[in-house]
This record gives sequence, structure tokens and C-alpha cells, in this order.
Amino acid sequence: MIRLGKFRGWAILAIVFPAISFFNIPAQASPALNAPIQITSNPGEDFAPTVSADGKIMVYVSDKSGNLDLWLKNLGPGIQPPDQRLTFHSAEDGSPEISPDGKRVAFVSHRSDPRGDIYILDLMVENAMEYYGVSERKACRVLGQCRATQRYEPKQTNDEELLRNCVTSLASKYGRYGYNRVTALLNQEGWKVNLE
Repeated sequence: MIRLGKFRGWAILAIVFPAISFFNIPAQASPALNAPIQITSNPGEDFAPTVSADGKIMVYVSDKSGNLDLWLKNLGPGIQPPDQRLTFHSAEDGSPEISPDGKRVAFVSHRSDPRGDIYILDLMVENAMEYYGVSERKACRVLGQCRATQRYEPKQTNDEELLRNCVTSLASKYGRYGYNRVTALLNQEGWKVNLE
């Protein structure tokens, strides 16, 4: 058995531990991945967001209607329809939680009890139509959803990604050109784009 003195033991530890910490480089995400993205920009207070399991919708509490109500926001890519107000009662509603299947939201409301009661609300017009046996018009009226947004189908063109890559390559190649000049170059290449 080899016996090291106190000094030799500490000297070995002083050499080994810095070497271990040198190879143990912490993994950190890039700052671009940690940058927050603003989702709402209302003049009132927006808080208590909850996102569905599939990440397509978010329910949050806002006082932009003059009262604390629940609002539904679509989170999909591209242009989304305006946020939909889910609750219309004069009492405060808050603490929303979306069900795992994304079809209902549970929330606390002070409608009948000043200390709050728990309510459940259907998020899908189809569910309300099936459950209550009513027409789309009545289900939309009950849920406070515009029928035009119920029938809205976003139109996604297939060449959007190709156009984005073309704009990026032109902007990289001609860094000093503004959007007007890049639009003119795209039109010369055969793209039909406007200045927006």
C-alpha cells in the first residue's frame, strides 16, 4: 500500500481537479434561442397564459375589454385571426388551464361566489354543436366566436419557403440594397411580389 503524505495528496488533488473542470465545459444555448418573443401587445394587462399540448392555441387573461376576461390566441405560423374573447361576464375570470386534448379550458370565476368557483368552457365550436345539439350559428354565439373565423381557412402558398430563400440570398449578395431594390430584383427574376 502506497501512503502519500498530506502535502503530496493535496498536490495531486490540486493538479487533477482543475484538469477535470477544464474538460467539463458547460453546455449553454445560444442567446438567439433564449430571446423571448412578444405574443400580445394590448394596452391593458395580459397575464396567466396557458398553451395547449399541441402548441397551436393559447388562452390568457386580459383586461383589454375593461374587465378580466379569458382570450384565445392562435399560435400557428403566418397571419392569424384576431384574438377571440371567450368570457363575457361582468365578474373577473382568471387562472385558465387547457385540457390535455385542447378541447376545453377550466378557469376560476367570481360570478356567483366572491371567493371564486371553477368553470369549464368548450373551446371548439364542433364540440359545443355536438354536445348541445345546436347549429353552428348558435354555438358560435354562445362561445362568442365570429362565424367568419370559424370558417376561416388560412391560405398557405407552396412557394413561400422558396421566395424567403431567394430574398435572403439577394439580401446577402447585395447587403446595401433596401427592400424596394430587392423587390425590383425579385420582379426581374419573375416573382410576382409587391412592396409589402
